[in-house]
Amino acid sequence: MEYDCEVMTFWAYEFLCRESFSEMEEILNRSGPWDWKMRDCAWYPDFLQCRPQSGARICIYALKPPDGGSGYRCVIEADSRTEIDSVLKESLGKLLVENLREAEAYEWPFD
Repeated sequence: MEYDCEVMTFWAYEFLCRESFSEMEEILNRSGPWDWKMRDCAWYPDFLQCRPQSGARICIYALKPPDGGSGYRCVIEADSRTEIDSVLKESLGKLLVENLREAEAYEWPFD
């Protein structure tokens, strides 16, 4: 018997941003095309999350960069990077993002 199993791809970005989570949520939702929601949990720090399409999810959470400031990590899980990445980068471009760089991807940080 043969199974068709999709392989999920993980990738991540880190960046600095002057906006707060609530400001980021408002800007990202206003600029579209995805619906972002603030999530909070007793076990994890607050984070922004969206599900741009079936089989894909994105979260943004705060980091403490070594040089101070407001650092963030954006983790993406999807079955196809090409379908998500260009729209995500365009969306992040609507924020006051500095030093956007690709980072090591780990498994999905929140469940």
